[in-house]
Amino acid sequence: MALAAMPSAALSGGIPSSLNMAMVCSPDLMMNPLSCVERDPQSIMGLVYEPMVMMDDDRAPQPMLAESWTEIGSGIWEFTLRSGVKFHNGKEMTARDVVATLNAMNELAADGQGMYVQTMRALADWEAKSEYVVRVKARQSGYITLYAMTFPILSEGETLSDCPPGTGPFRIDFYQPGGQMLLIANQQWWQRPTSIQMITARWYATDADALTAFQLEQADVLMTRSLQATRYKGVVGSAVTSLDYITRQLEVLLYNNSAAILKPPEMRQAVSLAIDRGRLAQMIYQNMVSPTDSIAAPRTNLYNPDARAIVYNPEASNRMLDALGYSARNASGFRVNSNGEELTMRLFYYDEQGSSLRRDAAFQIKEMLAQVGINAKITYYLFENGRAKLESGDFDLFLCGINFGMVPDPTFLLSTAENSSNYARYRGQDAGEALRALSRAPNETAFREAWYNIQTMMGNDMPMLPLYWRNGMLLTRGVYLNARNLREYEVLRSLAESNR
Repeated sequence: MALAAMPSAALSGGIPSSLNMAMVCSPDLMMNPLSCVERDPQSIMGLVYEPMVMMDDDRAPQPMLAESWTEIGSGIWEFTLRSGVKFHNGKEMTARDVVATLNAMNELAADGQGMYVQTMRALADWEAKSEYVVRVKARQSGYITLYAMTFPILSEGETLSDCPPGTGPFRIDFYQPGGQMLLIANQQWWQRPTSIQMITARWYATDADALTAFQLEQADVLMTRSLQATRYKGVVGSAVTSLDYITRQLEVLLYNNSAAILKPPEMRQAVSLAIDRGRLAQMIYQNMVSPTDSIAAPRTNLYNPDARAIVYNPEASNRMLDALGYSARNASGFRVNSNGEELTMRLFYYDEQGSSLRRDAAFQIKEMLAQVGINAKITYYLFENGRAKLESGDFDLFLCGINFGMVPDPTFLLSTAENSSNYARYRGQDAGEALRALSRAPNETAFREAWYNIQTMMGNDMPMLPLYWRNGMLLTRGVYLNARNLREYEVLRSLAESNR
């Protein structure tokens, strides 16, 4: 990807020599890529720190600081590092730095902290076999281990420091919490140095403040999930360009598969057919989402286009509900069975702090279900109480968000293990084997096939209804060329490629 912009201070070819960037985060944040979990700083630090393995546009693993790898035994991998790569402090990167980084991540994960808790669940042991070879033992055998190796490599002795040196195209020259961070181009970068020489990231308390700064031309680059930014949606030009990027947050309507009313898959399908995801996307999110019928990230090689899709069809929903024995209606217009029992479902939701979007979506869903004769009774929970309610299993429908990590493994969502997050109480006949096939897939083709099979299984069983992936928007003064499939935490990577 390449950036071509035309601000007043620019190098030849129209590429800016400096950029001002908005950064929304806590005012006292420690700037460390392992411990930080806030979106904007993580995206900015992606210009400073690099992983052994990177994800390409199709979200397939590719070499970065590791030039090659091989699985030498069941779940045992050896990664050969690039030689001559130097940290910003001049020290050469070796296997000892990788081991030190893993030790720091493990220390944070033991307390449930940091960005890479899921990664550490995937790895069992690690050691430096030589100066440039790291051996890693994974808890699972197979290709999935490569996704766990996408963490940033830090210098030994500084892994838990504030603003530690990295190996990336920019180095942190100055950082004042609640003020600004200054990034300077790394002229000794092991790849071709970027034409952008300086990035100033200024702190803002809220998304609204950052958007105002962009409007006042105090910021050249803004990453935001604010719906107020939709005024720029689709704009491409020399003044302002907007690019959508997909986040890791999937909004779903969970079905309690253990609830008597929802045990028949036909009932879950009937509910799904009654919900217009396109209407929710437009009315609630102003199309700042990507409607989906899958838990696989869209626009990647893991998405199965042939899996069964649920298309909004209230007529078909009505026919299925008739066949399920709810053919009559009471005076309120809701369906009843032969015993006169009303078709009622408890719909719960929780909202994110400072947002009413999920509330608005819940009431839209209530109206849609009423159109086919289902009485949805809504209850709101705070996030903490909502999670307890999910764990209790005392619900019928639950509108919530699911955050996926870097490792594309839905085991936490579908497994029957006690420590899983299978709040839908899904007990699919083939689920266990499908998940095992995913964890054992030896190569990219087998891994993709396993993901395809999981999506087919879920399309048939309908344990939950995926609604849409939350999107963000990258606003910049200038035009990004060849930009596609931008993803959360990686939306700025094209800045490093501004001269290619």
